[in-house]
Amino acid sequence: MMHPSCGRVAIWTQCRSPQPGDHGRYASKHILIPNMKFTRLQKLMQREDMSDKFQFCWFQTYSSASEDDIAAQKTARPWLPDDYIDFLRLTDGAVLEMFVLYGIAEGHTHSIDNKDFYVEPYGKADWYPVGHDPAGDAFVIHRTGCIATIGSDPPPDEPIPLCDTFHELIEDVCCGPRYIDYFGGPPDESEWLDYLRGQGWVKDA
Repeated sequence: MMHPSCGRVAIWTQCRSPQPGDHGRYASKHILIPNMKFTRLQKLMQREDMSDKFQFCWFQTYSSASEDDIAAQKTARPWLPDDYIDFLRLTDGAVLEMFVLYGIAEGHTHSIDNKDFYVEPYGKADWYPVGHDPAGDAFVIHRTGCIATIGSDPPPDEPIPLCDTFHELIEDVCCGPRYIDYFGGPPDESEWLDYLRGQGWVKDA
């Protein structure tokens, strides 16, 4: 299932959600990200009231990424934002229902290796693939720290803006109030959605 913006022709205008009257393609100023904590993700990682089946199907986290692996990614793309690095130090990738966040360790189950094909048409120097959604549409970070999606049916002229920070992708889109909106309305009922509702993180309109 694609979220509502997939398939639209969109221009990456600013390092934030698009606003009326925006012009230009890329923001030149990097967003200053406060020392954010992944509150919902860390709560999930406590695995309270999660059955083994629930975890197997819908929720997986991993050991922290090594500092050497993080340094290698930062060498290739020095602009990677602090919130993404904080995520890697918390868990090297994750499965949040059917949202997959790539790990950077060699041999990782959901490895970031060979994922640059997502961003090659738009410039590997400016974009970095970090995961994908249930339809296989990529989540990518722009050098400004903002998050966009790249679909394949057909590929967009430009990556489609989704949210301002990686923190927002994890906490709000995958685990919070923007989960339902991402799919353009309530998806089929699932244990994941029920769990998020039970935490008070998702409320139906």
